[in-house]
Amino acid sequence: MLGRALIQKWQEGDNVTLVCSAVGQPAPRIQWRREDGRTFTIYNATQGFATVDTYNGGKLELVKVDYTQMGAYLCIASNDIPPAVSKRIVLKISFAPVSRQSNQMVGAVLGSSVNLACNFHAYPSDNTSWHREISEIHEYGGDYKIGVTRTSFEAILHLTVRNIRPIDFGRYFCSVTNALGNARSSITVYEIKVETTTIASSPTTTPLPSEP
Repeated sequence: MLGRALIQKWQEGDNVTLVCSAVGQPAPRIQWRREDGRTFTIYNATQGFATVDTYNGGKLELVKVDYTQMGAYLCIASNDIPPAVSKRIVLKISFAPVSRQSNQMVGAVLGSSVNLACNFHAYPSDNTSWHREISEIHEYGGDYKIGVTRTSFEAILHLTVRNIRPIDFGRYFCSVTNALGNARSSITVYEIKVETTTIASSPTTTPLPSEP
């Protein structure tokens, strides 16, 4: 019988060995695959690196792991007698934050609202912040709304600036920090001028009544 689900934590660049065993009659075959169906990279001394979607054997060796190999791996044991049984191992890989975008420019009209977003890869990504020039932005229920959307190794920082005023134009900085490093990106908000058109009225002439 296979063991219970496990969570294993490693750092980027580590060599990782996942081990799985099972007993049965006939002897079970062990196969590895990712829960989400994505491929993964293995290494052996004779063939070097290879990208596969399944791997057979009790030990799965991953060399110099990076964030793309994060996620759940399934160890599936089967023989000629159903059902197959499995163990789930979740691989979490810590790595320094990396910004996934270059500096941006966003236009806004006075009095409108603007939505800003920054995309980072990081794990963990607990410490996030927004700054306006050198001052940190706090929500406090005013003209700012702050949010974060997280996946396994991605953090998207959101900032909504409501009721844009002249002092709101300029550079905004978003950042993510963890124990391995930090990353920052900037967004410049500039004013979109709205042209107003004045329509001049034409003079009107009222005809005089004709004389009898």
